[in-house]
Parts: sequence; structure tokens; C-alpha cells
Amino acid sequence: KKSFNQLTPQIIEMRKSHSRAYEDWTEREKVILKEAWELTNNKSKVSHLLKRNRGAISSALRKLERNIFW
Repeated sequence: KKSFNQLTPQIIEMRKSHSRAYEDWTEREKVILKEAWELTNNKSKVSHLLKRNRGAISSALRKLERNIFW
């Protein structure tokens, strides 16, 4: 996780509602993303599960579809 002094005020604000905002994706999170998306097809639920905003989920799903996420 990034140290507090590396965070901008905007990231700090975003982390109040999405604690993993702007963090690198772990391999485990990538697997969870793929499985959760296949099960739910619901960005809101996946966003809540992974503690990231919907934009991050959308971006990750696009990368996953193009096979550049791994």
C-alpha cells in the first residue's frame, strides 16, 4: 500500500469511500475481479467487493478483455 505522503488530497478523499483506490492490483484481486464479474455482471457489487470505484473496475475489465491485465 502506498504511504500517506505519496497520496494527493484527491486520493485521500477517494479512499474515504474506496480504500483500495489508486493502488496497484494484486494477482489475487485480478482473480477475484474475473470471478466476481463472471458471477454477477454487476460493477457496483464488484466495486464494493474490491473496495475500488466503478471507473477502476471498468478499466480493469477492459484490460482483462484485451488480455493485457496480466
